[in-house]
Amino acid sequence: WAKYNGKSGENMVVSKDGAFQLKVYGINFYCAIETTAPTKAYWTGGGGGIVKNTWHHLACSFEPDGKVRTYVDGQQVKVSQPIPGTVESTPNPLLIGRKKSGAYFGGLIDEVAIYGDTLSSSAIATAFSEGLPKASNLEVCDGTDNDCNGEIDEVATAEVCNGKDEDCDGQIDEDFGDIGGPCDG
Repeated sequence: WAKYNGKSGENMVVSKDGAFQLKVYGINFYCAIETTAPTKAYWTGGGGGIVKNTWHHLACSFEPDGKVRTYVDGQQVKVSQPIPGTVESTPNPLLIGRKKSGAYFGGLIDEVAIYGDTLSSSAIATAFSEGLPKASNLEVCDGTDNDCNGEIDEVATAEVCNGKDEDCDGQIDEDFGDIGGPCDG
């Protein structure tokens, strides 16, 4: 989610120099994928839709067929021709609201999510309409409000194999038969 304030020039939402960049430029949203192909950087996007001082859900996907799709508010706005190569692997840090050389985002950014798999168009539409999946099973019986809902140690729903008592019954990892061994379900 990004709320662009109209700052001129490049407004980087998320970047990992040498791999990908997502930016707002004027009323347009763009995505760049840098691949192992000789040309390296491929930009797609445009199509407008960015309204100043309004929250927008922005998404970009690099498809298995090599196409890059950009989305604004759950709707696909552009799709590229197939891009050769694979996304570059780089040790550069993931940056939110800027790129290595600047291009600071003018506005606000919230709920950044990066996935290891390509999301479908319907999954991106759902993320726009319903938001990111809510965190669950975060409560641990330790006297604090781990899931930030205002309640301390309320009963969580399921035991997770992690050496903690998520279901607040005084037993640790009891749902896993091989206590002390690797947790494999």
